[in-house]
Amino acid sequence: MKIGGRGLPPEPLEVLSTALGPQRAGAVEAAGEEGPVWAEAAAARLERLPPLARPMARMAISRYARERGVTTVTPELMDEYRARMAF
Repeated sequence: MKIGGRGLPPEPLEVLSTALGPQRAGAVEAAGEEGPVWAEAAAARLERLPPLARPMARMAISRYARERGVTTVTPELMDEYRARMAF
């Protein structure tokens, strides 16, 4: 007689998906936030970055704009962000 345990073998990646459950809930909420609108000139400037850097730059500049209550990302805002983040 077996008491406790499980009758079925674990599903593939079951442990991984259940362990990540709490983190995923916060990630979905953060991804749903509305970001600022990108002006055409700012979007074109972003396209000049290497493809690998674009998502990080877009996210960082969008966050910078939201923190300041700016609704449209412009090349001037990008310059301001770059000046503040320069080492």
